[in-house]
Amino acid sequence: MTKNNLLTEWTPLKYLEKNNQEGYAIVVLNRPIQIQTFGKLWNNAKIRHCVDGGLNRFLEYKETKCTNQILKPPDLISGDFDSTSDKSMEYAKSKNCEIVHTPDQNETDFTKALRVLSPKLEQTQTKSILVICETSGRLDQIMANINTIFKSKSILQISTETLLLSSSSLSILLSPGLHKIHIPSEIVVGKYWCGLIPFSKSIISTKGLKWNLNKTCCEFGGMVSTSNTYEDDTDCVEVQTDNYVLFTMGIATSKD
Repeated sequence: MTKNNLLTEWTPLKYLEKNNQEGYAIVVLNRPIQIQTFGKLWNNAKIRHCVDGGLNRFLEYKETKCTNQILKPPDLISGDFDSTSDKSMEYAKSKNCEIVHTPDQNETDFTKALRVLSPKLEQTQTKSILVICETSGRLDQIMANINTIFKSKSILQISTETLLLSSSSLSILLSPGLHKIHIPSEIVVGKYWCGLIPFSKSIISTKGLKWNLNKTCCEFGGMVSTSNTYEDDTDCVEVQTDNYVLFTMGIATSKD
């Protein structure tokens, strides 16, 4: 993500490219890991962080789905550890992972994890976080994860981008202003879905979508742009919004 006073520019799928050289942190939440490129994404990260039961999920993936690849151990484990198994904690200790207990029950483990991670991002000059979390199952947890993305704006440096990545979708939070989101040609040609989800009344204009918005008032109970896709031959989507809005898009992940 690059940002100036007038425009924020995104290339969200660059981290899935084979030759990506840009540093990022990877955060694993307590959901099954179904991303086929997870091994590469994990090993190439500058910081590897498992959140509570996310450590169980990492070890499950390591033992059942990654038999032909050596995965680096996590750098950091955090949470209240109500979901972390004894076996997983023994593994973390044996690998000398940094273990940070965050017992506060007024915030989710994911939110607390970003507070733990923030100074490490600054120390390593890391500007991006990939959050591994499937977007199926418990709706309350899905909404809590989105809420944490909102809260991240006050936890992390303003230039830090946080991306929610699942096996079939990628989501980013757009702040008020103008955004340019670069879209790979295979996503456009494949007519993958995308959507713009407001969480309060927002006036939104777009370019590059099949069904564009033109200073449209978007809100729950009114207009919400879902099941959209891209204009033929476009290579980017422009979004102008006066409020925070979630941009979510369908993706395909290749094998490691």
